[in-house]
Amino acid sequence: MSSNEKERNNHSRGHGPMRVSEKPKDFMGSIKKLMKSLSSFRVLIFIALVLASLSSILSLIAPNKLSDLTDEITKGITINTSNMKELEEDLTKNISDIGNILGINLDEKMIYRVNSSGISSEDKIKFNDTLKSISSNQELILKYFSELPDSVLDIIIGDSTYNDIYISKEDKITTIRAFSDIDVDNKKFNGISSFPDSMKKALFPDTVIDGIEISTDDKVEFITLMAGSDSSSVNEMYKVMENLPINVQKVIGPKMDMDKIKSIAILLACLYIISAIFSYIEGLSMIKVANGYAKKLRSSISEKINKLPLKFFDHNLSGDILSRVTNDVDTIAQSLNNSLSTLVSSITLFIGSIIMMFATNYIMAITAIVSSLIGFILMFIILNKSQRYFTARQRELGKLNGYIEEIYSGLNVVRSCNAKDETINEFDKLNDKLYDCNRKSQFLSGLMQPIMGFIGNFSYVAVCIVGALLVSKSVISFGVIVAFIMYVRLFTNPLSQIAQAMTSMQSTAAASERVFGLLEEVEMDSENDITKKLDKHKVKGNIEFKNVK
Repeated sequence: MSSNEKERNNHSRGHGPMRVSEKPKDFMGSIKKLMKSLSSFRVLIFIALVLASLSSILSLIAPNKLSDLTDEITKGITINTSNMKELEEDLTKNISDIGNILGINLDEKMIYRVNSSGISSEDKIKFNDTLKSISSNQELILKYFSELPDSVLDIIIGDSTYNDIYISKEDKITTIRAFSDIDVDNKKFNGISSFPDSMKKALFPDTVIDGIEISTDDKVEFITLMAGSDSSSVNEMYKVMENLPINVQKVIGPKMDMDKIKSIAILLACLYIISAIFSYIEGLSMIKVANGYAKKLRSSISEKINKLPLKFFDHNLSGDILSRVTNDVDTIAQSLNNSLSTLVSSITLFIGSIIMMFATNYIMAITAIVSSLIGFILMFIILNKSQRYFTARQRELGKLNGYIEEIYSGLNVVRSCNAKDETINEFDKLNDKLYDCNRKSQFLSGLMQPIMGFIGNFSYVAVCIVGALLVSKSVISFGVIVAFIMYVRLFTNPLSQIAQAMTSMQSTAAASERVFGLLEEVEMDSENDITKKLDKHKVKGNIEFKNVK
């Protein structure tokens, strides 16, 4: 046998069903050929990819707006802490100056005056003992004064004016006596309600907060009710709120800014609607590209097959050729429809979510990323294992289809040669191989969903725990936790989609290699046959075809 004949026979055998390997020989080469052949659909593909990116960007903006909406709603169901703090500062401002309001003077002259007065010796001893107690503990000065006899208070206290408010001696003594009913440690301030009006106005003057006037009586009632409640219990605080004066409720009570909530809600609705419209148009565009390109491929293959010599069909199973026209073309079309746009939108979501997370809060971002990486390492290991089974499935499917086509087309020959058992055994072998590839690929692919669920749940827990700690320290608001729960989903889902899209692209590359290999190698056969015949007759000058058979 000549070298040319050997080469021709080897080349012909190369077209058989055993030619396809488990993975594409040249992944990038097959993808480049695929992209080049898609040139007529370039505009639609560009529009689809741009819309996929824009849809992903809008999805990234939404969590921040949802965070703002959550914070606004939270403000509407919680006490206004800023106004509460302002009111408390206003209440304590004059209480710290109560010594000047009472006008108590305990200099040497006053002490001498008390000791030289005509009061009883018992009252003088009580006064001197009180002075010693005050010198050792200044914080309880009013408590000690409340225990002094009236004869002593009548000497050391007199009428005075504070902020244009006249306060008589009797009002001051009554105020000092009321302090005996005040227990600061146990938050019992019931004695304040018995203060004279002059002292109430001096200690708690009318004030305006957020355009709402809070009177002296409102302040006194507020102190009395709040002092007797348990501030650590949220339910009890809200119960007390119901009994507070109306003006105080307006200042510190929950208040929703409905106009702002409506504007944020409308903006969110617009973002989601526009994103959905972009996704819908992108889906329609890619469907048109996939179906149009599949039609183009089938037409090209059909045209090429009609021009093939009979020798080609002697060396290639018609079922394998049919598999390339149907299964492989369908694989390419499905990949164009699903994987290409998914790959672009997933990459956009992945990169964008990382940027948005770090822009919002770097501590929460690190928590979300680290908690997700644990599961993704396992996921990529599984994807690496499953990749070869997906490509092998395409190969075995082509073999099985080719064998079935050949057997059923030559069924009479099989029966006449009594080869029924042999063909059934061969079919069982091919079917078992396809079953094995399907089982392994689907099993490994089926593991992805539970793993992604675990990654998502684990990340949610980590984000909630760290977020709660940051909220307790007033580093972030509650809305940030809500935003990060969405960012975790936007971060984890794209990674799995990218991995699945890359796996799909591997199958697409393998299918493309089979389809383009059919078209290109058929053309190569025709060129080689003519070249070999020309070489055989050693044509010189003018070509003679009389000996060419």
